[in-house]
Amino acid sequence: MIIQKTITGSLLDLTKNQGEAEIINKFVADPFIKELIKIWEEGVQNNRPSLPMTIIGGAVIDIMEGRTPKDYDIIHGSNGENKLLEKAGYEFKYKTKFATTYEGKNVIQLINRPTTTFDYTISLSSLSLVRRIRYCNEDKKYDLFDINATLTYDEVSFNRKVLIPQSFTDVSMVLNSLKRVPHYIKKGYYIPDNTYLSLLSVLADHKNIIQSHPIHS
Repeated sequence: MIIQKTITGSLLDLTKNQGEAEIINKFVADPFIKELIKIWEEGVQNNRPSLPMTIIGGAVIDIMEGRTPKDYDIIHGSNGENKLLEKAGYEFKYKTKFATTYEGKNVIQLINRPTTTFDYTISLSSLSLVRRIRYCNEDKKYDLFDINATLTYDEVSFNRKVLIPQSFTDVSMVLNSLKRVPHYIKKGYYIPDNTYLSLLSVLADHKNIIQSHPIHS
């Protein structure tokens, strides 16, 4: 059973219950999010608009589990993310079928593919950030700067460290799920035997795919 857990509130105001405050505090301390907060606050001072930003996938889980991500996947909604990264000193590195990569103080990947193609439900973990300001007079001087955050993740998968595939019918997704098992095992997750065998059974009639893409458990 999939239970989507959602925590919504102020990223900078930790007046929440103790459990949620502990989780949110990990995001506030993250290097890239600290950098983003600084960029957004400077944007307020210079009267520059900002776009919402959604971080998705492994980086979200890494932060929740106390690790510093090696890169950050961001849902690419418009050219606004490109401009924000470039203003922050990030340089374009390369583009692939699925993402555009920038490097600066951190490695950022703007994801071009739909989340429906992600391998496991835990991969859909996301943190959406929206800058919030309140101007106190006509001179556009602000008396409030904050960031509203919405954190969403599969609570069962996260708490039990169990992998739950998104698809048992799409061959390419099943293949990718199987290939990604070692990656998640290194992060402390496991895949139940019955789930693993079910994924393998999907490929039973596609021996050519299996032979061209070896699977290692």
